[in-house]
Amino acid sequence: MVVITNIVRQGAGQYGAQDLPLMGAAQMTMQRDGSFSVAVQTMLGPMRYSLTPEGVDNPNAFSAEVQAIGSYTPPAVGAPLQYPAPPTYQAPPQAPPQYQTPPPQAAPPPVYQAPPQTQPAAPPVYSQPAPAPSPQPAPTPPADCRVIDYDPDTGMPICA
Repeated sequence: MVVITNIVRQGAGQYGAQDLPLMGAAQMTMQRDGSFSVAVQTMLGPMRYSLTPEGVDNPNAFSAEVQAIGSYTPPAVGAPLQYPAPPTYQAPPQAPPQYQTPPPQAAPPPVYQAPPQTQPAAPPVYSQPAPAPSPQPAPTPPADCRVIDYDPDTGMPICA
């Protein structure tokens, strides 16, 4: 992309400007074919490019400027500029594909089928609190046992 601002005519076919993308001062020199040779001093060093007109808004002013640089035969006033035809493009020959696409296959069966979901049974609803379980009777010690304590886990007497 070329964006140029502050174009100032410095002489016949000579222009100065500011090139915004390259961030430098541009010196433009009109060539005998109507194009401009542009040199821009950038931070990375000098850059060169060419601007070629696609059309002319003011053919009289353009012809006068080109004649001022000398030995140029301008096109007729109002006639579009003529350019050589671009080279034709010839595509490289296409090689046939070396593979065949296999026919589509049916989808494989699923690896895992989840069992159907069932709703858990609702817990019973009590209108009154359930009674506490009755305590189990303490086991009776053997006849030859002198009980010294009871096992807190099992409730069995500990004999001495």
